[in-house]
Amino acid sequence: MEKVKRTYDKEFKINTVKLILSKQKRISELSRELGINENTLHLWKQRYLKDAEGAFPGKGHQSPIDS
Repeated sequence: MEKVKRTYDKEFKINTVKLILSKQKRISELSRELGINENTLHLWKQRYLKDAEGAFPGKGHQSPIDS
């Protein structure tokens, strides 16, 4: 059986991270509810904390690599 790669828009990711940061939901709880791997949620949180505005650029708009 083929795995389907799900994609989530920027707004969804930001709202999910805000739930985590506000302590309304734990990562493990959200992972079960949303069916998203805990490691993915940790990555979203790290990216958001590092650069909230540029955290989730979308397809074709990757952030530049620091030289």
